[in-house]
Amino acid sequence: MKGGTITFGDLIKVKDDSPITVMVKSNGGLSEEYQMMEIDLSSNESAPAEETESEDVEEQPVEEDSSDVKTVKKGDTIVTDDFEFTLEKVEFTYELEPKNTSSVYTSYEAEDGKVYINVQGEYYNKSKKDVAIRDLFVPTADYDNGFEYGGFVVVDDGDNSFDWVSHYVVCEPLSTCHYHGLIECPEVVEESDAPIFVYFEIDGTTYRYDIR
Repeated sequence: MKGGTITFGDLIKVKDDSPITVMVKSNGGLSEEYQMMEIDLSSNESAPAEETESEDVEEQPVEEDSSDVKTVKKGDTIVTDDFEFTLEKVEFTYELEPKNTSSVYTSYEAEDGKVYINVQGEYYNKSKKDVAIRDLFVPTADYDNGFEYGGFVVVDDGDNSFDWVSHYVVCEPLSTCHYHGLIECPEVVEESDAPIFVYFEIDGTTYRYDIR
């Protein structure tokens, strides 16, 4: 028996670690032989297979996106304590012209191989203080899930040009200014079918507009 190998079926499960005795009967030869083998379960450090297989694995909770992002569309109005902004349109343009083009005017023309994304809307100042260009939110663009482009802000003065100097007052209390957020990016952004959206942050909330 020493050094030999015996194949068993399923062992009977016992409730404690008390030693058990296994009796093996041999049918070989002219007489039957019996051999006894004692098994000490308390010395078996390995866990039973069925317990190992059924071991519970603690599930990790899915981490939710804590960012506050709201989708906006044309015509939506964002209302805050200090102002209201109505989104009029978001479009590609190679030249942004002022409302009045009946006489000599100034415009923003994209460089060769580039195009502007024009985020246009009406900004109504509800606060009791003047609003300058630097106080206005600035849009950015995300193209094809990772190509990011920054923007800048100009305000149509209602005549034939734009206000752009950062400290220049563009909206007095209880008045409205014509807002333009311009984002310059490569022409491929307009020509391809890849997804692109613009976003901007107002009072800690990120707003997103999907172009396509």
